[in-house]
Amino acid sequence: MRVYYRPGGKAGYASGSSLTSNGWVFAKQQATCGSTWTMCPIENLAISVPRGSTVGLLVTYDNGGDVLYYNNNYGPTSDQYLTVHEGTAVNYILAGDYVNSFHNALMFSGDVIYQADVTPPPPDCLSDADCDDGLFCNGPETCSAGSCQAGSPPTCPNFCSETLGQCVDCLSNGDCADADLCNGSETCDASGQCVPGTSINCDDGVECTVDFCTPATGECTNSPNHLICDNGVFCDGAETCNVVTGCQPASNPCSGSTPFCDEALDQCNECAIDR
Repeated sequence: MRVYYRPGGKAGYASGSSLTSNGWVFAKQQATCGSTWTMCPIENLAISVPRGSTVGLLVTYDNGGDVLYYNNNYGPTSDQYLTVHEGTAVNYILAGDYVNSFHNALMFSGDVIYQADVTPPPPDCLSDADCDDGLFCNGPETCSAGSCQAGSPPTCPNFCSETLGQCVDCLSNGDCADADLCNGSETCDASGQCVPGTSINCDDGVECTVDFCTPATGECTNSPNHLICDNGVFCDGAETCNVVTGCQPASNPCSGSTPFCDEALDQCNECAIDR
């Protein structure tokens, strides 16, 4: 009886094929067990396998160099396999599994110890430069005890620019926009600084209008202010503001039963008063 193992699992074996050419590794030769149903003890067998690999186990009955009987069970039930983890030794209990043959049945028992490779893995880094990902905004990475540690992002009051490798006031024009549409469209320049826009000019050129821009909409309003046109003289009438042509003159406000205008009293009288 012979014991083989195969890193990676049970693939690569069919009756009559060559085990070693299909990745199986010879582990141990056992003495012939004898008659049918004889328990064949497999004494403790240590197999070293790479860290994290899966392993297939094969027990064969050797008759004149030909593999006649084999077992493809790798775990508690058929088609399961064992994964070796770092620094662990796992006992693979064989008692109770059976090897079926064309002529008889062969039982085997014992433990196979899979010993994982415990060689320390190589370090991820030797210096901070080995960990540098080339990015500014996620902070400088460092090497600590052979392992790369993430950096601490810079504390930027507004934005971090990966392109410029520094903190900036803005990354796009939208970062600079305020709620006042009357002061123009703010922009973000190539250095990441906000540039004020050009304010809207609502001056319509008419001296008696009040020119106003609404911040929420950016629309101009030009309202007439008649007081601007008032010359302070009562008897020539109340001047008015035309939003297109400007101040408009008026006429004598007195007529009819009160045709006479008294400038001193700012009123119309029935007769002229000699002062």
